[in-house]
Amino acid sequence: MKVTPSNMVNYQSNQYSVPPGYIGKAVGLQVYDKTLYIYSNMNLIAQHHLSEKKLNYHPDHYADLLSRQLPYKEKDEIEDLALKNLEAINEVYNDEY
Repeated sequence: MKVTPSNMVNYQSNQYSVPPGYIGKAVGLQVYDKTLYIYSNMNLIAQHHLSEKKLNYHPDHYADLLSRQLPYKEKDEIEDLALKNLEAINEVYNDEY
């Protein structure tokens, strides 16, 4: 499976985040005990509890992605922006159901 430009992988119609350094790279997925494990070259790079939500971001993955896109912003500004954006994303996707 290939990581999307938004640092996500697809599993059962839902998306799960990985660190942005893996964008465009192939990763492996394994599910065990309702947890999705994501590997790159046999190294565990992320794990998520399986969810019914369409988008499943770890806040640190999203903040890292934003810091790459907005290198002129301070770390605390990036973290605040990441939390606000993730809240908005969750509201949009929760309103669809």
